[in-house]
Amino acid sequence: MAVVEDNKDQESRAHVQLLKKVLEGELEETFDTHNDLLFHGVMEFELLWTLFKPGDLIFTNQGGQDRTEQDHFKRWLLGFKAWFNL
Repeated sequence: MAVVEDNKDQESRAHVQLLKKVLEGELEETFDTHNDLLFHGVMEFELLWTLFKPGDLIFTNQGGQDRTEQDHFKRWLLGFKAWFNL
């Protein structure tokens, strides 16, 4: 993780390392499932968020108009879910 290696401040580096360790533990099962689904060429709706990094562009078509969204994936996902009554 570049943030850990690039951080010169020892206290900040320790905090980032701790956060990374906690998140890896908490999300391990989620990303194991993500990797298994991708290996089989499928994805679950609840895990769509794992496909995108912050700042990724999302191309959609809303009301017949092509759109590009950035940093609005959660809003897009909630609208998609409501539209399809998922």
